[in-house]
Amino acid sequence: MPVLLLLALLTPAAELQDHSAFSKVGFYPLWENTGSVLGHRHALIGTDYFELGLGDRAQLGVRPQEFLFRTPNVHGKLQLFARGELEWSAQAEVLTLLSGATSVFTSSNIVSRLDNSRGALWVVPVGTTLSWFPADFAALHTTLTLMSVGGTAQPYYASVGLSSVLELRALRYHGLNFHLAEIGFWRHDLFIAGVSYRLNLSWFGAQVGYFYRFSKDGSQASPLLSLGVTL
Repeated sequence: MPVLLLLALLTPAAELQDHSAFSKVGFYPLWENTGSVLGHRHALIGTDYFELGLGDRAQLGVRPQEFLFRTPNVHGKLQLFARGELEWSAQAEVLTLLSGATSVFTSSNIVSRLDNSRGALWVVPVGTTLSWFPADFAALHTTLTLMSVGGTAQPYYASVGLSSVLELRALRYHGLNFHLAEIGFWRHDLFIAGVSYRLNLSWFGAQVGYFYRFSKDGSQASPLLSLGVTL
């Protein structure tokens, strides 16, 4: 991420780009995000996110699907810097895995070996994302995350993740994303690789992708789908 910041700062200044068609949220929860935020009082309502823009510099939301899996949650993002080709934000989230939630998680993107049948777990990921827009059709979102896990009968656990998403736009409404992430680094908790297609209309958005997760427990393939409207 510091290398991207240096490269972008050394690039000759250009006219202000319009980044509105690029993603405002990460497609793979917890580990991905973007440096962009929604405009003031703009809302994104969908299957994966309920988001509200605040003051053109912040964003607050929840992930509704996780409530179905006994996991109340809330997250926020604050934009720290935005100039030309760069947008940089910090984000934090709090999730409560109610007793037994890990057994109903259809695709746990926390740690698959966790068992909270004896009590609730608290999961707190904090991170920062740098988005670089080298062209009007391309963006690179790089996110560094520290996730803490603790709770009843569960020793404190922390994991560091680094993800990158290359977002390419074509024909105004269409986009192709390439996803890579390494979670745990020296422990190698997870390695994630995937590709997704994104449709972005002025009021409606959809994204579908296919991901491979490689861990000590083996490999797992999983499709993801997100639908939403922008208000």
